[in-house]
Amino acid sequence: MTASARNELVLAAVRAEFARVYGAQEPLRVTPKQHWRAGGVDPIDHTSIFWNPAGHWHYVGLGLSELYEKLTSNPAVSGWGFELTLRLAGTRETPPPTWPMGVMNVIARAGQRALVRGDAFSQDRWRIGVVDDVELRRVETVNGAFGFRQLLVLDEPQFERLTSDSEVFLREYEGSHPRFVND
Repeated sequence: MTASARNELVLAAVRAEFARVYGAQEPLRVTPKQHWRAGGVDPIDHTSIFWNPAGHWHYVGLGLSELYEKLTSNPAVSGWGFELTLRLAGTRETPPPTWPMGVMNVIARAGQRALVRGDAFSQDRWRIGVVDDVELRRVETVNGAFGFRQLLVLDEPQFERLTSDSEVFLREYEGSHPRFVND
């Protein structure tokens, strides 16, 4: 199979998952000036931004999995095994801000490691928690599978609570922030 054909199969699987959640909605797409693989500074190749009818923007980064070709040795896992997402409260009438893409790239630049529910990062000025994305499911591709890890942007007291008892904090946070939407 040619690299081009593999790439198209991977992207078709990603588009199918987006369509399952968002139907025919065309997302806003943002790409860096220079891709990571070409010497750029942002590991996320592009971000799709969807309007979620629950009243928030849903940022979905792509580039940490193997979208283009299989480079890692584990055939069951695509790249890092996940892509990053973030949900931000907003209105459809107001364009989505760009800072969530910066947060996602800061976490991606922090290094290749498995991210799981309850992980906490203090990186630059950001305090970040991690959960599985509440809507996007694991995607199976010819280059292996990957899931979606959703980032929570926290203040210092929230971050302290997350690091002391992550499951209790996340249950409480989701109760006041449905779908783990950042406000």
